Amino acid sequence: MSISQSERFDLIDKNVLKLLKLERFLIDRTSPSDRNALSRRKQSSLRASSRVLQRLR
Repeated sequence: MSISQSERFDLIDKNVLKLLKLERFLIDRTSPSDRNALSRRKQSSLRASSRVLQRLR
């Protein structure tokens, strides 16, 4: 029994999705403090941008 090309692509897609989920899990587990620091930097950057925009109005 051989599988069709579309079935082969479905299997490949499922495997790629599993790898991406695993990669995201590993990244989340290994660097949670970095994620928090990035979030704080992004928030302060957004606040600074909004202040600049308010001055320009």
